[in-house]
Formats: sequence, C-alpha cells, structure tokens
Amino acid sequence: HVKAYRCEICDIDCCGECQLRANLQLPCGSTKAKQAVNESFQTKYSISKILSVVAPEQKGIHHEDHGDKESGNLDNQVTTVASSQSRQTSSGIGTIHLRLVRASIFEKPIPPESDINDSDDVKSRAGSKGRAGDYYVRVSWTGSGRKSFRTETIYETSKPHFDGKDMVFDIAHYCMEFRIELIDASTDKPIGSTLITTQGLLQDQRDALLESGDLSVWSLLDAKKNQLGKVKSKLALRRGVKKAFGLDFFDATTTDLDGNSNGDKGKVQAGEITGWIEVDIDLKEQLNLFYSMYPSNSPIPPSEDFKMDVVQLHFARMKALIADFGRVMERYNYVTSWENPTISGLSFILFVTSCLVFNTEYVGSLPLLWTLLYMIMCGQKRKSGAFKANWVQTEREARRDAAQRIAKSHTIHRPLAYLNVTIHRGRNLKSSELGMPAMFKSTVTWSPYHYMTETKKSKVGEYDVTAMHKHTIGATNTSGVTTNPVWNDRMKSDEALRLKMLLSGANLLSQETSASGVATRLGNIWNENSFVYPVLQPIKKCKSSRDGSNALSLSPWKSSRGAIVIQVQNVLNALFDDCIGEVVIPLSSLVNDENRSLDGHIVRGWAYLQAVGANYDELEIIDDVSTDGSQMEDIIGVNYEEVSRGDISSDFLDNERTDNLPIGDDIDSEVGGATGNGSRSHDGATEDNFSHEEDRQSHDMSTDSRAAIYISCSLTLPRATDQVSDVEKEASIVVAQEMIQTASMSKENIGMIGSSINTINTVRGMGGNAQWLQNTLGNLLDFVESFRNLFTWACPQKSMLVFSALSMVWIVLCIIPTRFIILSAGLYEFVGKHIMTAFSVDSSEDGNESDDDEENEENSIDNQPSIPILTHFYNLVAAVPNDEDLRRAYFWEARRMGGVERDDLAQSKRISRLKSLWRARWYGELYLKVSANAAGTGWEWRNIFTILQGHRLVWWVSSHDFDRGNKPLGQILFAGHAGLAGLSPLDLRQMQKNEFSRAISVFGRGEIEQQKIILLASSEEEKEWIERLITEVTLDPKID
Repeated sequence: HVKAYRCEICDIDCCGECQLRANLQLPCGSTKAKQAVNESFQTKYSISKILSVVAPEQKGIHHEDHGDKESGNLDNQVTTVASSQSRQTSSGIGTIHLRLVRASIFEKPIPPESDINDSDDVKSRAGSKGRAGDYYVRVSWTGSGRKSFRTETIYETSKPHFDGKDMVFDIAHYCMEFRIELIDASTDKPIGSTLITTQGLLQDQRDALLESGDLSVWSLLDAKKNQLGKVKSKLALRRGVKKAFGLDFFDATTTDLDGNSNGDKGKVQAGEITGWIEVDIDLKEQLNLFYSMYPSNSPIPPSEDFKMDVVQLHFARMKALIADFGRVMERYNYVTSWENPTISGLSFILFVTSCLVFNTEYVGSLPLLWTLLYMIMCGQKRKSGAFKANWVQTEREARRDAAQRIAKSHTIHRPLAYLNVTIHRGRNLKSSELGMPAMFKSTVTWSPYHYMTETKKSKVGEYDVTAMHKHTIGATNTSGVTTNPVWNDRMKSDEALRLKMLLSGANLLSQETSASGVATRLGNIWNENSFVYPVLQPIKKCKSSRDGSNALSLSPWKSSRGAIVIQVQNVLNALFDDCIGEVVIPLSSLVNDENRSLDGHIVRGWAYLQAVGANYDELEIIDDVSTDGSQMEDIIGVNYEEVSRGDISSDFLDNERTDNLPIGDDIDSEVGGATGNGSRSHDGATEDNFSHEEDRQSHDMSTDSRAAIYISCSLTLPRATDQVSDVEKEASIVVAQEMIQTASMSKENIGMIGSSINTINTVRGMGGNAQWLQNTLGNLLDFVESFRNLFTWACPQKSMLVFSALSMVWIVLCIIPTRFIILSAGLYEFVGKHIMTAFSVDSSEDGNESDDDEENEENSIDNQPSIPILTHFYNLVAAVPNDEDLRRAYFWEARRMGGVERDDLAQSKRISRLKSLWRARWYGELYLKVSANAAGTGWEWRNIFTILQGHRLVWWVSSHDFDRGNKPLGQILFAGHAGLAGLSPLDLRQMQKNEFSRAISVFGRGEIEQQKIILLASSEEEKEWIERLITEVTLDPKID
C-alpha cells in the first residue's frame, strides 16, 4: 500500500515510498501554498486517485489514509472520514453520525464520581486553568484492528475546537462500540478516553423519549417519530482504564498506569476524569428489521475469544437470574404464608372465585392476561423513571453494601501479629515442562483459612469476611537463567505497602531524614530485606450464655487454620503462569504451646517444593541446627529455633510516647536477625553466619536432586495484656478494613484465575471447547435477559409491539375456546405437514433440474427467512438490551450518584484513623504554593490534604490519596532549626492582598535538606490555630 505524509495546514502530500525530498519556497499555510495544492488536484493523476485504485474504500466507512505525522508511525493507518459522499443502504442494524465539536482538558484530574456538568464543582476540583498542549482525537471501533479515524492536531490550547466534519459508520451489530481518545500529540499517548456503546446510545434515546412527556400508544408504534435525530452529548474523558472495548473498559478496579502522559505513574485512580469532549451523535436504527414484511435476520456479533473474566461475568449473570427467580418464589411464599393476613386473604378469595366462576374453555387466555397485567405494571414504572432508578440503585446498593461490610467487619477487637518471611535462594529448580534452567521468582501469599474446605470457609466467611480470600505479600525479583537462583531484591505488594503507611508511617521517616541524636527505630519492623505483613488473630463463633445467641470470641494463635504459601514461578513461561511448586508453612507452627508469652519460633532452612494444591500436613526443613547443636523438630515435622523477644513498644522517635506516632518497632533482633543486614540474633550470630550455614547445608544437599528453597519465617505476637489501647484497636480495624477491601478488589479484577494457579493450565488444554462453551453460555444469557426485558419496557418501542400482539392474541383466546385452538395446532402438525410433504414429493418426481440448479435452489432457500414471524421475533429480542448492556449504560451515573455516600463513609473512616491511630493534632485541606512550570518562572496554589502529627507536618495530594495509603507528597520535621517564618518581599509581591492574612510560612527538615513552604489557610482563624499548634511543637524540649 502507498504511504504518504501530508501537511495538516497546506494539505501538501509527500510520497513516503520514494522518500521524495523537496525544498519549497512557499511559506507553510500561505495563500500561495494553498493555491499550489489546488492546482495540483487538477492533474490527471493524483495521490487520492491512486489510493482509490490500490486501496479501495471499505464499505460503511469513508476515509482517506494518511501517515501519522506527529508520532512518525506510518503503520498506524489513521484515517479521515469524509461526510459529503453518498451512502448506500446499510447491511447492519443502522448507521451512526459522529461529529467532534470541542474538548476541554483539566489542569488536574478529578474523581471518577464527579459530574462534569457541574461547572462549580469541576472548577474547584480541577482548577480554573486548563492544561494547554497539542491535541488530536482518535476514534476506533469494534473490529477496526489497527484502523482508526483522527482529527487534525490543534496546537497550544487546553480547549481545542475541531473541524466538525461528520463521520459516518455502519453499525454491524448491536454489540458494536466506539472508543474516542484525546491524544497528546507531543507524546502520542492518550490523555483520556471514553467508550460509547450502541445499546448505550439507544438506551439514552429511549430514556430521552420517555422524559419528553410526549408519549402515547400511537407514538410508540410510529417508528419514524421515535428517531430523535442529532443529539449533543458531553462525554467524560477517563484514564486508568484498559485500552480495550467491552468489559475491560468498565472494569473500574483496573488501572492503566502507563496510559497517562504527564509522568505521574503510579498515581492514577481507576476511571478518574481528565477532561470532557463534546460530540454530536445521530444514531439511526434500521426499521426494516422490525416493520418489513420479509425482514432480514439481525446480524450476529462475532464470537469472543476465551477470557476468564468473561466466564466469570457469565457466572455472575446466571447467579443474578437465579436470585431473581428466588425473589419471585419468596413473594409467592409470602402471599401464601399468611404473614400478611390482608394480602393472603384477598389472594385466597380471588383464587377461589376464579376457580368457581371462570370457564375453563377459555383457560388459554389466563397466562396472557397475567402477562399483560405485568407489562402494564412495568410500563407505569418505566414511565415514572423507576426502571432507570432501579438499575442505578442496584449498582449503588452493591457498592454501599460492600463499603458498609468493610466498615462493620470488626465487631470484636482482634490483636495483630506480624509475619516476617525471607526467601534467600533456591536449589535444583527446573521448568515443569522442559526440565531446563529458567528465570525463577518466588511469591509470598497469606491464606487466612488455608486448611479449610470451601464449604467450611463460606460458613466462616459469614462472620469473618477476611477468610474468603488470599492476600499477596510480595515477590522476589528474578536472578537470571539458572537452577540455583539467589534472590536479593524483593518487591512488596501494593496491599503491604499501603498497610505499612497506614500503620507505621515508616515511609515518612528514615534515618537519613531524622534529626541529630534522634533514634528513629520507627518502621524497622518493615525491614526491606524481608516480607512483613500484619495478621489478625483468628475468631470463632460461640453461643452466649445469656440469651443463647451466637457471639464471636478470639481463638488461640495455635489453633489458626491459616498458612503462608510460598510459590516458585517460571518467568519465561509467564503467559501460562507456570508454577513449579510451593511451600506451605502453617501459622500454628510459628507459635509455641503457651500462646500467652512473647516467645516465638523461627523456621529456617531448606524446604522441599511440593505440588501446587497438594494436601500435605508436614513441612520438611533440612538440617536446621540450633545454637547448642541440637536439632528440634515439632510433631508436624518443622524444625524450630526459639527466640526471646523484648518489649516492642520502646525506642520510638526520641523515646516519644506511642500516642504521638502510629505503631512501629524494631523486631530485627527479636526474630533472630536473619531478616536484616548485619542485624543480630539472640546468640549474636549475623547474616554472614547464616550464609556459612546455608553453604554447609548446600554441601549436604549436593546429592539430593529435589527442588528446594532456603527460607526463614517468624511470627511476632502481641503483648499479653488485659488493657488494649485505642491505637491497637484502631490498628486492628484498619488492617481488617484494608484486607477486606483488597480482597474485594482482587475478586473483581482477577476473577476465577486467582482461585487456583492450575486454572489457566487446565483451560490451556481445553482448546476451542472452552471458547465454544463461553460463547454458547453468553448467547443463552443474552437471549434470556433480552426476552425478559421485552416485558419490562427496557425498549418501549419493541415492548409496545409485543404488547399489541399479545393483546390481539388474548382477545382471540377470549372469543375462541382454547380446545379449538389446540385442535387447529394439532391438525396442522399432522394433516398439514402430510399434505405439504405429498405435494413436494410429486413436484420433485416431475422435475428434471440438474444438480447445480438444485444446489443453487437450496442455497437460495437457506438465505431466505423460512418464517417471517420468527425472524421478527428474533430481531426484536436482539434489539432489546440485556442486563449487562443496561448495567454498562448506567454504570458511571450509578457511580456518580453513589459518590456522596461513599465519601461520607470514607470521611468517617478517615477521621477515626486520624484521631485514634495517627493521633493527629490537626488535619484538613490547605493550599500549597508551588511552581507552575519546570522553569520556575510562575507559581500557583495547589490544594493539598495536610496532617500535623507529633513533630512533623505531612501533606498529600488529596484526602483520597491518604485513604488509599499512597505515599505523601512531602513532609517537614520540626527538629533542630524549624518553626514559623515571615513572608519574604518576593512572596508579598506575588500574592494578593487578601491572602497576606491567611498565609503561613513553615520551615524545617525536609526529606533531603532544609525546606521552606508557604501554605494558605481558608480563614484567619484557621491560620491562627495552625500557627499556635506549630509553635507548641517547636517549643517542645524533646526535639532539641
């Protein structure tokens, strides 16, 4: 194919095939340049004519191929759509006209629940200034592959206005989707994107038709009047979503950290809004599919590739249908159970009267009568807006229930213990398929109820939600292709890092940033050379002695059914998640028999890898020798090293009390010293001693070919005391909430793959059968849900056709006895088919057609619809949205309406953490003076969330970042030379006069060096309060 460059201003083409280079003496964009272009079009042969012959235009989309000038990627095949060409009759279900009008890019993104139509809210969240740059829009569609449409690039603006040309697309089927992306031309990366679905657009038209109020039976039957024409839509541009269609885009739990172009990787909230785009949309549905005498079949969407998340979605839809049937049965039982005597009595009288009075000759009319009454009731709800509100409310309740379940999952205080796991090296590790050296990594997972069956686990999950899921602690990096890897680098999971920040704040302070003479042992529990994770003490359900009801009580640590699961995976075969084996360490093996003491055990040595999911009760550790030379083995086969532990509450920041900072301590020496560089165990041994011990054990295992890994694992138990501080209570609540929230996100995101490591390997051997089963199940669910929605007026036009047809059939059944209708159907089945068969045999004997003519006739018969009424019915069902289409149509609106409720729950949880766990002196939102550009020539006020805690001032980008456990934007430690300062002459010159009385100048020790910041309070009273608290902190003699 021919590739070419084209100037977007002059429209001058430069052939990319012959690499033509020309020095034009015409200024770009001048009148002479445009005149030269117009004269070149008068030639007999042109680039456009050559392209029309070499690469004919596709049916349904009119476009010209251009090279991507900004990105330099000629293989992208971006296209431009022309609107002046004539169109033929569509072979799909309709056509859509898109016209891109304008867009707006926010200065900073706003939460996904925000309403872009609320200008005041958007201005307060996103800032008054936009983000200026060079932008263009790219439009792709389902099945387009690498083809797409793009607009011209608009330069140096935050509110680009586009050419406004119409793009005309043929809609092949009802599942077709269009993705609109706003691209930063300087990086060729999307700023934000939006997805419009065919069913979503049709549902918007239906809702707008009902909201208009001009609605009647005849207007619904008149299909041409139901076409709304061109509609102007303001669509939110979102980031943090997958670059795909369908379910991937609406998976709000999945973030796309590489999809943004402003360099803030790792700070993207799923679905956050970066701007909006205004689009004129005109969707016209093919009416001959429903109103023609001989309609053609509605096109069938292409089959989907096999995906585990799609299978999971189908199972969820099946569960929802079963739940709906269960609710129907519950209502039936409610009517007949006499719980409400009035309803049950009236129903009983109506039933008896109908049986005594009704003529059974017309019994066939009763089912249709009930169906019509049901449709009338649903029609009233649809007209009043209850149908849309019900879908929005369902999504809101699901998210609200999840949030409330997280908030109410801690009816009993559960003490915290800390797991400390280190994976040093591996031996005799080989790939499972080829038995060759590979690149291996190890992962650590905490399974709270590993030794329980799924049935028992589901029962425990009724009162302990953390029992249902596993929690990833971290993974090691790979160490090259080898059979004996050494793992020195470790990566903590997002959940572990978030808990680290929320509990101890260890990522806020380090030895480098501490003041002189300040012993900063805070956070040493989160050692970088090991995996540390807080675990909750197990609970059980017991009967209360007073009223006999069930109550929760703590179970001993020794009775825990949890386990630490260490898996070794082959990175070279990461596509199929090749796990060569695992080591399972029961939590009970890390606890001594006394439970109440502070003494714990360390498991250290070579552990053999077992098959994934194998049921074994013993963990074999090879030649783990204690300090006195004696081997200690437990009844389950685990070798122990008993370690004495000190008081974990001492040595805070300059011997500060624990009520000034969150939980934190140093357990390196307390857990045996194998987890830190140079840290010592109780007998004075260092990590070097353990390296010699590993070498000695490696020599002993030289004749053993079994795969093994060298590990060390311990458990730090809480102090045995009857008094529990508020800090410990809040820490337990925080861990429970975060574990449940992470487990819920993991369930939505990973789906069924996370249930077993063997799932994908099993599916790999199923081949095309799995895809066939997935698509068959999906088609069946689509049909059942769409058929049901025909009667709930999800699509009023189609439901009115069904209502009218059922009304006429009901009238016929009321006039003609049912037995005559059954007789007519039976006569057709036996007599009619016999007569038709006889005539067809006679005609075939008299005919002398050739084989080719018979084959052509069969093909022509197959292409024609056999029974038009069945084709009408199929097209009606295909045009009605299923439940998944409706969920996606109202997805973002449900999130937006439920945002206020979630913000209230998040605020109450945030306040509880700040008061009980962080012991914050003050917290709230302030404005920080920052540079507006990289050169530092300008400045601006940035909204931040600030906490004054102990002897430091910490701030985040927003309160949502604090809630999610993200790393703070900065901090100042009030140690040494620190406190309040006056405004400089430059600050006074830059700020406005009404800001002088609200500005706060603070200086102290930053993360690297001395730092000074300017804050702006919302009022003078707030400024005075903050300055008084900072003065009290700086006068504290502890920081000198």
